Amino acid sequence: MLRFLGAKLIEADDALCPLYPSEGARGLVNALIQSPATKDSYISPNQYENELNVQAHYQMTGPEIWRQTRGKINYFFAGFGTCGTITGVGRYLKEQNPEIKIIGVEPSSPNHKLPGMKRITGLDEEFIPKILDCSVIDDTIAVTDENAYRTALALARNDGIPAGPTTGAILHVALNYAKLNTGLAVVISPDDAFKYASFYKDILEIESTESKKRECDLCDLVCPLSKMKATEFIDNLSEGETVRIILGDTDSLKSVAQELKTRGIKPAFEQESENRFILTITK
Repeated sequence: MLRFLGAKLIEADDALCPLYPSEGARGLVNALIQSPATKDSYISPNQYENELNVQAHYQMTGPEIWRQTRGKINYFFAGFGTCGTITGVGRYLKEQNPEIKIIGVEPSSPNHKLPGMKRITGLDEEFIPKILDCSVIDDTIAVTDENAYRTALALARNDGIPAGPTTGAILHVALNYAKLNTGLAVVISPDDAFKYASFYKDILEIESTESKKRECDLCDLVCPLSKMKATEFIDNLSEGETVRIILGDTDSLKSVAQELKTRGIKPAFEQESENRFILTITK
């Protein structure tokens, strides 16, 4: 959302309008910039239809990417939002090298939780940003909310980059694309984590629940190594955590059961096969 108090600049909020600014939001913007009482106080850049949005990326973002990659870029990944970035950068890069692939990323569902992103596929023509130039796009790939959020969290944990869910969506698609393709790729990161910190609540709660249900497969080990590994794993559990310890022989089962007994832990027992015993333990 772009807002100024003073020489007020207004624009509909992508985070609240997953398809396109709603009729209510668009009506409010139009009323403010057209009403005699407010038209001198507000302007709307109308980023969904303003060709200057495209030109900014054609003249600046595209050339910057070309320079920084020394013209060696093979793939460019960006999300569908206002569509100024993917259109402007796509046009510039295609002019430099028509073989560069421009990949658009969209949510897999219209009812998504990826702020600022649009699902273009199946969208009514009136809701598709008028500045979008589909001729520069080689492929469109959908991503689920869960994959987007998990990728963004992994980026923060592994690389120290606190990105938002839209970045996670685009990066997820790019990483999967890299499994089947080779070359130099550029991924646009349009958001950071701080503005959307509350959006991560649900996925973090799911992760918290999953982390309490861990598994330790020791079928390939025999006593005393299996007992040592199981004991180490149990002692490192946090309070309230649950773990399934899988053992492959009766000697290991008896030894681990004895260690649990000395710690006052009573496991649930299950035998899946002749050589597969499962002890489920909650610390």
